[in-house]
Amino acid sequence: MQRHVATLWASDFLTVRTATLGGFVDLYVLFSLHMCTRRAFVAGISAIILVREGL
Repeated sequence: MQRHVATLWASDFLTVRTATLGGFVDLYVLFSLHMCTRRAFVAGISAIILVREGL
């Protein structure tokens, strides 16, 4: 494992629900982690707007 740690990457995604003036928005964040330096790089963020019925 120590031989490959300089070139080893891990990728994952997470969701964050945020409140805005227009309602709630779910943000989907894709990121990668460089295992040697433990630096995180955000690859992209996508938003889905949740609309409440009856407003």
